[in-house]
Amino acid sequence: LLLLYDITNKSSFDNIRAWLTEIHEYAQTDVVIMLLGNKADMSSERAIRRDEGERLAREYSVPFMETSAKTGVNVELAFIAVAKELKHRAVQHPNEPKFQIHEYIESQKEKSGCCSYF
Repeated sequence: LLLLYDITNKSSFDNIRAWLTEIHEYAQTDVVIMLLGNKADMSSERAIRRDEGERLAREYSVPFMETSAKTGVNVELAFIAVAKELKHRAVQHPNEPKFQIHEYIESQKEKSGCCSYF
C-alpha cells in the first residue's frame, strides 16, 4: 500500500493517521506499507515539514520518502522498493538475510544524489 499525502495540504496529512489505523486493524499483518509525501516540487507552498512525515512513519514503523508525481522524483524508487520487499517475502530462504526496505531506500537516495534537498 502506498499512502500518499500532499505536502501542501494539512488535511491530507491529518487523514493518514486514520488510514494507518484502519490498515493496521483490518489488513493482513504482512501488508507492505509505504508513506509518501507528494508534491515535493512545491516546497515553497509546504504545509507539512519533512520531519513530520518521518515522525509519523517511525510511529507506525513504515518507510517514508517525499516524492513528486510531476517531476518523477523518488516515484520509481518507491515502486521498486515495495516490489523488492514483496519479492523478497515471496522467495525468502531461511539462511538468507531479511531485505531491509528502509536501508534500501536510503542507499538508493544516496546513490542518485538527486533528492538531497527533499
